[in-house]
Amino acid sequence: MEIKKYSKADEALLFDMLVDEGDQYKIIRWPQKFALHWALRAGWMVFREACAFPITPFKVNETWIDMLTITHYSHEPDFAPYGHTLITCSINQFYSDYDAWHALFQDPGAYRREKLRIGQEVVMSIETRFPHMKGKLKLLDVATPKTFERYCNAYRGAFMSFLPTIDGKMMAHTGRSKGLQNIFLSGQWLQPPGGLPVALITGKDTIMRLCKMRKQPFIY
Repeated sequence: MEIKKYSKADEALLFDMLVDEGDQYKIIRWPQKFALHWALRAGWMVFREACAFPITPFKVNETWIDMLTITHYSHEPDFAPYGHTLITCSINQFYSDYDAWHALFQDPGAYRREKLRIGQEVVMSIETRFPHMKGKLKLLDVATPKTFERYCNAYRGAFMSFLPTIDGKMMAHTGRSKGLQNIFLSGQWLQPPGGLPVALITGKDTIMRLCKMRKQPFIY
């Protein structure tokens, strides 16, 4: 028996093309109960190690941002030239933010200026908190929900799958779809909250299902 596996980074195109509208498809159209993850990502090259810090609030669309999540890559020497360190800042975005970015994207010049403004706001916040870092930060880029949509075809620019809400129920997809033979789904969209760990777990689950079908032992 030939077994084929279909893997897709974003669920929206998959359900649009291959699967009838079932529960999983309806969920992505129900943002009040099953919210998605959105974020702005900005990257800097730093001349010395950085650390977690509070920031000076600044505005993105209609929201005042008063906290940043910083990921530091000093342990990855190949991520930046010698003598530099790469850091990224993640800024939470929400359902209405995608609409604002989508509208702004229609004017490429305005879109680029807004990305630059946000990057500069973060640089100024860092330099205000850590004066010794002034002049040592180089902005590389700012990724918006439109960036994730253009590069990954992510539904509404979401970089992760569903956020838990009070009204939303916990869910986990089996990776199988009725009417589709020999297709196994794996990826972050099968189980909240998504992300790389969940994608790896669903990949393992797919292998276990294949082993069961072929009556072969699954070896961890």
